[in-house]
Amino acid sequence: FEVTVTGAEAGPTAWIITDPDGNILGLPTGPPFDLEGAGEGTCLIWHLSYEEGLIGVEVGNNTADLVGCFDFSNAITVTRNGVSGGTLSRTDGTEDPFAFTVGDGTADNIPADAITLSENTGTNSQWVVTNSDGTTILGLPGNYADVDFDGAGAGTCLVWHLSYEDGIEGLVAEGAVVDLVGCFSWSNSISVERTAASGRVALYPNPAKGKVRLDFSGFNGTNISVRIYSLQNVQVFDRELSSTRNVRNTTSIDISNYKNGIYFVSVTDNISGKRVIKRLIVK
Repeated sequence: FEVTVTGAEAGPTAWIITDPDGNILGLPTGPPFDLEGAGEGTCLIWHLSYEEGLIGVEVGNNTADLVGCFDFSNAITVTRNGVSGGTLSRTDGTEDPFAFTVGDGTADNIPADAITLSENTGTNSQWVVTNSDGTTILGLPGNYADVDFDGAGAGTCLVWHLSYEDGIEGLVAEGAVVDLVGCFSWSNSISVERTAASGRVALYPNPAKGKVRLDFSGFNGTNISVRIYSLQNVQVFDRELSSTRNVRNTTSIDISNYKNGIYFVSVTDNISGKRVIKRLIVK
């Protein structure tokens, strides 16, 4: 930032940055001053006029120990606010990406309590979805749980948290991350892997209580594994099934002992490896 000085006497001059106690932190050549790497805190910027022979103008010294003929201007106080995007982690403790089967007409949202954000600081807060290499902003949701990935097609994207101060520029959907200008900080990212549906699998009712019926008649496979996982990635169901072409294949699953919450039903073709994942809500 720019600072101007008026009324200074002719002669040797210097710019001095101190902490509030007068300890000399820097001796910049002049404005504009870049304090980006200084961290959080408060500092004072002074202009110093002096006669030859002044002693003690060195970083680490205190202005009270200067010896010679000199005079300080008034000080400009600068408050440096820290900005940190924070740390993202999966609430279930795993480091796996979130995985969805997309294009089957079923909403694919990250559950509202599935990501924990910690240690973030800054005046403003924003969730951001980018492409897989983090170069393009795809979306700016109010919360990561608001995003339905079902219509996004197959691929991988990244979920981030961004902290920033007022005045940021370039924070727009379809914008390039490199074009962001201002005071901001990114968290780490969490991946979302989107796999195209390879066959029709239906759960009904959903939400369910007591029992849920799995319809895999449209799934292209004859040797099938069905597994159910809790939100904490604990497997609670495992069954091998056979599918016959041109026959409606369904099975009933007892969920009466399941706690209320969100589960993921994985249907896998054991021969081809193709998999469909459906979200089940137990109420």
